[in-house]
Amino acid sequence: MKKVILKQLCLRNFRGIKNLELNFSDRENFIFGDNGLGKSTVFDAYCWLLFGKDAQDRKDYNIRPIINGELLRRVDCEVSAILDIDGSETELKRVFKEKWVKPRGEIEEVFKGNETETFWNNVPINVSEYQKKINEIIDEVIFKMLSIVHFFPTLDWKVQREFLFQMAGTLSDAEIAQGNEDFTKLIDKISGKSLSDFKKEISAQKRKLKENIAQIQPRIDQTQKLIPEKIDFSQVEKEIDVLKQKVNDIDNAISNKAEALRQRFEEIKHKQEYINELKQEQQNILFNAELKEREKTFELEKQRQIVENSIKALQKSCEDDQFNLKSFNSKLSDYKIRLQTRKNEIIALRKEWVDENAKEYDGSDTCPVCGQNMPKEMMENSIKLFTEAKMKKLSEISQRGKGIDAEIKELENEIENIQIKIYSLTEDILEKEKEIADLKDHLALIPVITKIQVLQDEIPEYKELQEKIEQAESGIKQISEDPDVADLKNKKIEFLNHIRELEIRLHDRYLIHAYENEIKELEKRGKELAQQLADIEKEEYIIQQFTKKKIDECEKRINSLFSIVKFKLFDYTIDGNEIETCIPLVNGIPYGVANNAGQVNAGLDIIKTLQRFYGIQLPIFCDGAESVNHYIEMDCQMIFLKVTLDKTLTLKN
Repeated sequence: MKKVILKQLCLRNFRGIKNLELNFSDRENFIFGDNGLGKSTVFDAYCWLLFGKDAQDRKDYNIRPIINGELLRRVDCEVSAILDIDGSETELKRVFKEKWVKPRGEIEEVFKGNETETFWNNVPINVSEYQKKINEIIDEVIFKMLSIVHFFPTLDWKVQREFLFQMAGTLSDAEIAQGNEDFTKLIDKISGKSLSDFKKEISAQKRKLKENIAQIQPRIDQTQKLIPEKIDFSQVEKEIDVLKQKVNDIDNAISNKAEALRQRFEEIKHKQEYINELKQEQQNILFNAELKEREKTFELEKQRQIVENSIKALQKSCEDDQFNLKSFNSKLSDYKIRLQTRKNEIIALRKEWVDENAKEYDGSDTCPVCGQNMPKEMMENSIKLFTEAKMKKLSEISQRGKGIDAEIKELENEIENIQIKIYSLTEDILEKEKEIADLKDHLALIPVITKIQVLQDEIPEYKELQEKIEQAESGIKQISEDPDVADLKNKKIEFLNHIRELEIRLHDRYLIHAYENEIKELEKRGKELAQQLADIEKEEYIIQQFTKKKIDECEKRINSLFSIVKFKLFDYTIDGNEIETCIPLVNGIPYGVANNAGQVNAGLDIIKTLQRFYGIQLPIFCDGAESVNHYIEMDCQMIFLKVTLDKTLTLKN
């Protein structure tokens, strides 16, 4: 078994600890001190040294000391340790540094963030390589499980279960099912699937079956409401036969007068055809009148469209001119400003030229070294140099002036051209606006026709045809059916309607039969679904029993690994259904409500089992150790953090 011992731990400027060196023994070590002195900080520093995070898994969290509410700047935060790993010592160090940079042209340095440096046996290496070496010694999660007493019992119960099953191993489903016929059939049925997936499948099937069963009785009730009232259908059939005979008698009576009626109907037919011809002629007259009105309307609309298009074209052209006018005005203003600037520059140059031209040689004729008068040749040379420099400066000023004069002339030409364009555009705009106004006046004189109206009474030909139609219709009214025949036909219609009503009632016989068969099918379907549901529930019960046996076996295997703590892996809901869980128990009491001593010793018991499983022993940090009088025996390094009245941190071993 690999064994890791913390020989030495040094903290410098780490949180509230300025400088601390702790040298530990291989067995029990006690760190005493009052609250707030940094006992928990010692373990946070140890975790940070290894993984860059404190015991709460916070990366580089509040590492830098705080003095009077302000972070302590420009100091390195450092944690180092000496680890004995299977008899071989390894020195680790992690440093948290500030980066200060002085930007070019600045006097003071600027803070540019933090950086971390790591050392392995005093050799600097990058953080990723350092972390890789740490992980080769111990995984971060396993480190916490083997070093923190309360870590494992406070993990999510599903994570605890996973680790416990890894440690204890699990029996195969076939081994658990052995000797139980129902379990064996279940295993054969779910072959190729997981038990969890199969439970989901039958749960979905059960839910679907319940939904279908719940629909059966409402459908039966609804169908029963649709069944018509039962009557004596044989009596209805007899009544229909009597009525059909009466209709036959009426048909015979009507046929004797059919010829007389046929002649009258023929006359009515001819008159009706004549009326239809007159009405068609009326429609033609009306159509031609509307066509003429449409032609007038089209001509007026065409005139309006031409004028409106002309107005739109002029308005668009006018808008374009106004946009160009605005652009030229803006350019004119810009050129005028530039022109005035150049004129001001000319005035300044003229003044500069006059000032330069007025300068005279005022050099001394005495040598500044010996104090004697300079020779005439030297005096003449000085005057010549002064004159040449003056003429050169005047020439430069003149050249600059010529360049600016050329720019002024060019700007004046541009301004003149722009003003011409502005005048031309202004004239065009005024002319187009006048033309638009004239077109709008002309448009107002063209009438707008929204609807074509043709009055029939104002068309003489139409009125003449209408009079002929009315005369023909009057003639039709004078040709009437024989009153006796009309009465017979009305009676026949009455009998036929009664027959139809009776036949509809007779049809209820088929509806009753169909609905009764539908109810029988629904009742049969309900029994089938109920049986399927019972089969599913039986299968569900077998799965529950199988799962319970499986977890019972797992509980036995898992709990055999521990001395003090036991794990409850199976519980029941209020309605009696089994559910999976993972509850650590200390003397039969859930870990969460056990006293501090019970929780600590339970945590140590778990760590001892984890040490055997992973084959490694690490230093165990036990915070709150003042609440425990007796600890279970551990074969590894122990570091107890106890609250006392000591005003400084004290290590005893």
